[in-house]
Amino acid sequence: MITLHQGYVSDKDGVSTLATEIDIGDKGREVRLSVDSEYGKFFSPERADYALVGMLAYALRNKHDIICEAPVTDELLYNIQEILIPTFVRSNPRNYHVKIQADVAPPLEKLPIDKTRRGGWYRYLLRRRQLLYRAETSGHKIRVPKFDAPLHFQQRLNQQRLRS
Repeated sequence: MITLHQGYVSDKDGVSTLATEIDIGDKGREVRLSVDSEYGKFFSPERADYALVGMLAYALRNKHDIICEAPVTDELLYNIQEILIPTFVRSNPRNYHVKIQADVAPPLEKLPIDKTRRGGWYRYLLRRRQLLYRAETSGHKIRVPKFDAPLHFQQRLNQQRLRS
């Protein structure tokens, strides 16, 4: 059994460190993640997300269940329990089907977004839609990527298209 405790942040000499105490059986340890101080403002010590992801491979290999005393983001918990763990267990039968006990955390406040620069899924969806439109209007065959972006990105793009 692995127990993940509440995390805490410390700043020293221009380095921010997010640390979490963990118990593996009866042994206590600490998991740390260190970055430059300018990025330390993005740490969320009230959540156990990074410690859960960090300890998952160990738990799979060594047949441990995980208990999180701090809450975990709902999307992350769902993706780990419903997609990642079953995939790892199917791909290697020696992996243990880890059971995770954790409270679900409320969503984080959104960080301010620079609306003048868009990238990632937004740019991908826009480009894909442009290619599909060009293929429909010109009659040419154009190869368009077939996988879809997450639903909330598609919905956001559709709303913006309706506004314009």
